[in-house]
Amino acid sequence: MRHIRSLLFATAMAVTSLAGTAAQAQQYYAPPPPPGYYHHWHHGERYWGPRHVVYHWWKYGLPAPPPGAVWVEAGDSHHFVLVGGDGYVIRAWGW
Repeated sequence: MRHIRSLLFATAMAVTSLAGTAAQAQQYYAPPPPPGYYHHWHHGERYWGPRHVVYHWWKYGLPAPPPGAVWVEAGDSHHFVLVGGDGYVIRAWGW
């Protein structure tokens, strides 16, 4: 009986320590750099820049964005980034 009790206790402690580790594993996003920092965007990066959405994308010669994505002006001289609904860069244009 004592052996079963100690085995149950050891199992409960192992499960408790694993559950605590899983709860601590959270996704971390690095903070954006200071204002004025120039960044050349690439496919697959998480977009943290300003959200100046370009609604008239055809005026700039940009292709139509897929559903759920938007073109964002990401620089001073017509640099654009296609950002998906999940916040990741799909395409960079104008670099």
